[in-house]
Amino acid sequence: FRPKLHPPKALLGILYLSGVLKDSGLSTSKMWSLTLGPPPFRATMRKNRSEFLLNCLRSDEGSTKQERRAIDKFAPIREILDIFMKNCKSNYTPFKHVTVDEQLLGVRGRCSFKMYSLYPENQISMASKS
Repeated sequence: FRPKLHPPKALLGILYLSGVLKDSGLSTSKMWSLTLGPPPFRATMRKNRSEFLLNCLRSDEGSTKQERRAIDKFAPIREILDIFMKNCKSNYTPFKHVTVDEQLLGVRGRCSFKMYSLYPENQISMASKS
């Protein structure tokens, strides 16, 4: 039984699941391996189909890429990211027992931007004590 999914959407689901499972460092041959790969990858589509889609899909318009990238670092994926964030906001409603915290994650690759907390550390600790 193979579910009838639109192939690009199925591929995005596989890539998302790969991130959730922290398998993003695996090659496609290992992702579809019978011993190493999670069964949902093989159940969704064949390895050759996923490689074909990864080679063919492009989320960015090449002619205006440099201009948009100078303004927005996420320009290549901005449209998809905006849709994803809109769907997250419309499908998740935080309640009164939500805790917001920050987490620093190490990046092995090149990262062209840095993000900092808006508040100095002592302001955050003072706010939590009151």
